[in-house]
Amino acid sequence: MASATDIADGHSTLGANMTFDFIEELQSRIASAAICASTARKMGPAGTIANAREFLAGLDLSKFSTEKPELFKQELDKATLYFIDAMPNGAKYWGSCRKFINIFLRDVVYNQYLVTHFQLCKTVDWLEVPLDRHVAKGLRNEPGGGTLPSWSTVIGLDQHTSNQYQEFAKTVAKTLSTKPVHLDIRYWRRV
Repeated sequence: MASATDIADGHSTLGANMTFDFIEELQSRIASAAICASTARKMGPAGTIANAREFLAGLDLSKFSTEKPELFKQELDKATLYFIDAMPNGAKYWGSCRKFINIFLRDVVYNQYLVTHFQLCKTVDWLEVPLDRHVAKGLRNEPGGGTLPSWSTVIGLDQHTSNQYQEFAKTVAKTLSTKPVHLDIRYWRRV
Protein backbone atom coordinates (compact mmCIF):
# COMPACT_ATOMS: atom_id res chain seq x y z
CA MET A 1 0.00 0.00 0.00
CA ALA A 2 1.35 3.41 -0.93
CA SER A 3 1.83 5.96 1.82
CA ALA A 4 0.52 9.51 1.57
CA THR A 5 4.12 10.63 1.05
CA ASP A 6 4.55 8.23 -1.87
CA ILE A 7 1.37 9.48 -3.45
CA ALA A 8 2.33 13.14 -2.94
CA ASP A 9 5.69 12.36 -4.53
CA GLY A 10 3.86 10.87 -7.49
CA HIS A 11 4.45 7.17 -6.99
CA SER A 12 1.99 4.51 -6.08
CA THR A 13 2.40 0.75 -6.01
CA LEU A 14 -0.43 -1.32 -7.38
CA GLY A 15 1.19 -4.58 -6.30
CA ALA A 16 3.57 -7.16 -7.76
CA ASN A 17 5.95 -4.70 -9.47
CA MET A 18 3.12 -2.67 -10.94
CA THR A 19 3.38 1.06 -10.36
CA PHE A 20 1.91 4.11 -11.98
CA ASP A 21 2.62 7.79 -11.95
CA PHE A 22 -0.15 8.93 -9.65
CA ILE A 23 0.46 12.64 -10.22
CA GLU A 24 0.45 12.29 -14.01
CA GLU A 25 -2.75 10.25 -13.94
CA LEU A 26 -4.39 12.65 -11.49
CA GLN A 27 -3.51 15.69 -13.63
CA SER A 28 -4.93 13.91 -16.68
CA ARG A 29 -8.13 13.07 -14.79
CA ILE A 30 -8.57 16.66 -13.64
CA ALA A 31 -8.00 17.91 -17.20
CA SER A 32 -10.64 15.48 -18.44
CA ALA A 33 -13.18 16.51 -15.80
CA ALA A 34 -12.48 20.24 -16.20
CA ILE A 35 -13.03 20.33 -19.96
CA CYS A 36 -16.37 18.72 -20.68
CA ALA A 37 -19.02 19.27 -23.33
CA SER A 38 -20.78 22.04 -21.39
CA THR A 39 -17.49 23.85 -20.75
CA ALA A 40 -16.53 23.85 -24.43
CA ARG A 41 -19.98 24.29 -25.99
CA LYS A 42 -19.77 26.30 -29.26
CA MET A 43 -16.04 26.93 -28.83
CA GLY A 44 -14.68 24.84 -31.66
CA PRO A 45 -15.07 21.89 -34.02
CA ALA A 46 -14.91 18.20 -33.21
CA GLY A 47 -11.61 17.48 -31.48
CA THR A 48 -11.59 20.69 -29.44
CA ILE A 49 -12.26 18.93 -26.13
CA ALA A 50 -9.71 16.17 -26.79
CA ASN A 51 -7.04 18.72 -27.76
CA ALA A 52 -7.76 20.85 -24.71
CA ARG A 53 -7.60 17.87 -22.35
CA GLU A 54 -4.35 16.65 -23.89
CA PHE A 55 -2.72 20.07 -23.61
CA LEU A 56 -3.76 20.54 -19.98
CA ALA A 57 -2.78 16.99 -19.00
CA GLY A 58 0.74 17.75 -20.22
CA LEU A 59 0.99 21.29 -18.81
CA ASP A 60 4.05 21.76 -16.58
CA LEU A 61 2.36 22.81 -13.36
CA SER A 62 5.66 23.49 -11.61
CA LYS A 63 5.94 26.67 -13.70
CA PHE A 64 2.96 28.09 -11.80
CA SER A 65 4.64 27.66 -8.41
CA THR A 66 5.62 31.19 -7.46
CA GLU A 67 5.05 33.70 -4.72
CA LYS A 68 5.12 36.62 -7.16
CA PRO A 69 1.87 37.47 -8.93
CA GLU A 70 3.64 39.06 -11.89
CA LEU A 71 5.59 35.83 -12.56
CA PHE A 72 2.40 33.80 -12.31
CA LYS A 73 0.66 36.13 -14.79
CA GLN A 74 3.59 35.87 -17.22
CA GLU A 75 3.42 32.08 -17.08
CA LEU A 76 -0.36 32.13 -17.50
CA ASP A 77 -0.05 34.41 -20.55
CA LYS A 78 2.65 32.16 -22.11
CA ALA A 79 0.61 29.03 -21.45
CA THR A 80 -2.45 30.65 -23.06
CA LEU A 81 -0.48 31.39 -26.25
CA TYR A 82 0.94 27.83 -26.37
CA PHE A 83 -2.56 26.51 -25.78
CA ILE A 84 -3.94 28.49 -28.73
CA ASP A 85 -1.24 26.99 -30.96
CA ALA A 86 -2.13 23.47 -29.77
CA MET A 87 -5.81 23.82 -30.61
CA PRO A 88 -7.32 22.72 -33.94
CA ASN A 89 -8.31 25.26 -36.59
CA GLY A 90 -11.62 26.79 -35.65
CA ALA A 91 -10.80 26.62 -31.92
CA LYS A 92 -7.82 28.98 -31.69
CA TYR A 93 -9.52 31.59 -29.50
CA TRP A 94 -7.73 33.47 -26.74
CA GLY A 95 -10.90 33.64 -24.63
CA SER A 96 -11.75 29.95 -24.66
CA CYS A 97 -8.14 28.85 -24.12
CA ARG A 98 -7.83 31.20 -21.14
CA LYS A 99 -11.14 29.98 -19.72
CA PHE A 100 -10.06 26.34 -20.06
CA ILE A 101 -6.71 26.99 -18.34
CA ASN A 102 -8.39 28.94 -15.54
CA ILE A 103 -10.94 26.19 -14.90
CA PHE A 104 -8.22 23.55 -14.97
CA LEU A 105 -5.88 25.47 -12.63
CA ARG A 106 -8.77 26.12 -10.25
CA ASP A 107 -9.50 22.40 -10.11
CA VAL A 108 -5.79 21.67 -9.63
CA VAL A 109 -5.49 23.95 -6.59
CA TYR A 110 -8.59 22.34 -5.14
CA ASN A 111 -6.65 19.04 -5.07
CA GLN A 112 -4.28 18.56 -2.14
CA TYR A 113 -2.04 16.02 -3.89
CA LEU A 114 -1.26 18.27 -6.85
CA VAL A 115 -0.84 21.34 -4.63
CA THR A 116 1.66 19.46 -2.48
CA HIS A 117 3.52 17.84 -5.37
CA PHE A 118 3.92 21.05 -7.40
CA GLN A 119 4.18 23.39 -4.39
CA LEU A 120 1.18 25.42 -5.48
CA CYS A 121 -0.05 26.56 -2.05
CA LYS A 122 0.43 30.26 -2.90
CA THR A 123 -0.96 29.88 -6.44
CA VAL A 124 -4.58 30.19 -5.34
CA ASP A 125 -3.86 33.85 -4.57
CA TRP A 126 -2.98 34.57 -8.21
CA LEU A 127 -5.59 32.52 -10.05
CA GLU A 128 -8.10 34.30 -12.25
CA VAL A 129 -11.80 33.67 -12.13
CA PRO A 130 -12.80 31.64 -15.22
CA LEU A 131 -14.82 34.07 -17.31
CA ASP A 132 -18.08 33.18 -19.00
CA ARG A 133 -21.45 34.89 -19.32
CA HIS A 134 -22.52 33.86 -15.80
CA VAL A 135 -19.41 35.28 -14.16
CA ALA A 136 -19.51 38.41 -16.34
CA LYS A 137 -23.14 39.01 -15.37
CA GLY A 138 -22.35 38.43 -11.70
CA LEU A 139 -19.45 40.89 -11.80
CA ARG A 140 -21.48 43.47 -13.72
CA ASN A 141 -24.21 43.22 -11.05
CA GLU A 142 -21.76 43.99 -8.23
CA PRO A 143 -21.49 47.62 -7.03
CA GLY A 144 -19.29 49.41 -9.58
CA GLY A 145 -19.63 46.57 -12.10
CA GLY A 146 -21.64 48.67 -14.52
CA THR A 147 -18.40 50.23 -15.75
CA LEU A 148 -17.18 46.90 -17.12
CA PRO A 149 -17.27 46.41 -20.90
CA SER A 150 -20.33 44.67 -22.32
CA TRP A 151 -20.02 40.89 -22.49
CA SER A 152 -20.31 39.14 -25.83
CA THR A 153 -18.96 35.55 -25.79
CA VAL A 154 -16.05 33.57 -24.40
CA ILE A 155 -14.57 33.10 -27.87
CA GLY A 156 -14.95 36.83 -28.49
CA LEU A 157 -13.06 37.68 -25.30
CA ASP A 158 -9.71 39.38 -25.79
CA GLN A 159 -6.87 39.87 -23.33
CA HIS A 160 -7.61 43.56 -22.71
CA THR A 161 -11.28 42.95 -21.83
CA SER A 162 -10.35 39.92 -19.73
CA ASN A 163 -7.85 42.03 -17.77
CA GLN A 164 -10.58 44.57 -17.00
CA TYR A 165 -12.88 41.86 -15.64
CA GLN A 166 -10.04 40.22 -13.69
CA GLU A 167 -9.01 43.48 -12.05
CA PHE A 168 -12.60 44.14 -11.01
CA ALA A 169 -12.87 40.53 -9.75
CA LYS A 170 -9.91 41.22 -7.43
CA THR A 171 -11.79 44.19 -5.96
CA VAL A 172 -14.97 42.17 -5.47
CA ALA A 173 -13.07 39.25 -3.95
CA LYS A 174 -11.34 41.56 -1.50
CA THR A 175 -14.66 42.99 -0.30
CA LEU A 176 -15.94 39.43 0.18
CA SER A 177 -12.73 38.26 1.94
CA THR A 178 -12.09 35.58 -0.66
CA LYS A 179 -9.94 34.94 -3.74
CA PRO A 180 -10.99 35.92 -7.29
CA VAL A 181 -10.99 32.28 -8.47
CA HIS A 182 -13.66 31.42 -5.89
CA LEU A 183 -16.09 33.93 -7.42
CA ASP A 184 -16.86 31.30 -10.07
CA ILE A 185 -18.71 29.37 -7.37
CA ARG A 186 -20.64 32.50 -6.37
CA TYR A 187 -21.82 33.27 -9.91
CA TRP A 188 -22.02 29.81 -11.49
CA ARG A 189 -25.27 29.55 -13.46
CA ARG A 190 -27.03 32.27 -11.49
CA VAL A 191 -28.77 33.74 -14.51
